[in-house]
Amino acid sequence: MNIWTIFKREFKNYFHSPIAYIFMIVFLGFMSFVFFFFLHFFVADDANMKLYFQAMPWFFTVFTAAMSMRLWSEEKKLGTLELLMTVPMRSHEIVIGKYLAGLSVLGITLLLTVTVPITVAIVGDPDWGKIVTGYIGAFLAGALLLAIGSCISATTENQVVALMVTSVAGVVLMALGIQYVGAEVNNFFGGWKVGDFLAYFSPLNHLETLGRGVLDLRDIIYFLSMTVLALLLNHIAVERRKY
Repeated sequence: MNIWTIFKREFKNYFHSPIAYIFMIVFLGFMSFVFFFFLHFFVADDANMKLYFQAMPWFFTVFTAAMSMRLWSEEKKLGTLELLMTVPMRSHEIVIGKYLAGLSVLGITLLLTVTVPITVAIVGDPDWGKIVTGYIGAFLAGALLLAIGSCISATTENQVVALMVTSVAGVVLMALGIQYVGAEVNNFFGGWKVGDFLAYFSPLNHLETLGRGVLDLRDIIYFLSMTVLALLLNHIAVERRKY
């Protein structure tokens, strides 16, 4: 019940200002432009969304940072966090409620991209299995990046700082999955497979399987466990505020 109360409060806050609408429109417009024109979809004459799903997590590093920057930073800046901590609610209920509100906005944004696969289907015959797993991967990656952003937001009252740190953290986490980066990290550590080890923690390493249309339980476990870990750290950061 407390989680639902926080969820409704935060979800309404997203749409009480034009910020959520602006970010959603910019994200949808930019993603469509990049896929159809920058990546030359119509010229390639290939009805698949592989490049679309490969690009989406990179854009999520900024989009989810913009969504999460206000979750806790604004509470601190306005001085309402202390008041929120005095109500008869547990910290984890507040953390989950806020996170689910952001996750709902993320889910709505993904649903609004349905025009892209419809367009692809009009001009060709796409593999719907790969499209479905691609969307599952995009949602899981966005959920993880949003949890990381919420955690970082809980450590500062400056929304701009939260935005920048979350974006950089997301890009670094994604970059760890690039083979060239992994090779350079291995060389830096004198041939030790440090880069290969770190690559496992990159969403890219797990989105690749989903992009091929394969729903591997190990990838699902990775995203869920990493998201839970980020939310746990978020909870710890909030708990420290009490003392």
